[in-house]
Amino acid sequence: MGEKIRLLRTQRKFTQNKLGEMLGIDGKRISYYENETHVPSTEVLIKLSEIFGVTMDYLVRDNAENLVINKISDLELLKMFERVDLMEPDDKTIIKGVIETFVLKYKYKELSITA
Repeated sequence: MGEKIRLLRTQRKFTQNKLGEMLGIDGKRISYYENETHVPSTEVLIKLSEIFGVTMDYLVRDNAENLVINKISDLELLKMFERVDLMEPDDKTIIKGVIETFVLKYKYKELSITA
């Protein structure tokens, strides 16, 4: 859980003290959570999940797949992907194709800049 808290905090460019302020606790406690020498209370976990836009389940479960998903720092984009995940397979295929088109466009643009 400590690694997830650190990752989410740094993605959002929060210092330990800033996150502590947002939670109403001393910033030093964030270090304890991240180094896993202390476990956050249920109240703190609820607040963390609200601040980071993740579920408590994500914070407390050891699931590497969720860790990769939450490397997306744009919360609006992450929520869109979560909604897409609920769609029918045909609709998902179309959306994947659109995304792939933009990814390729971006790659070609990068290549032309570096050439």
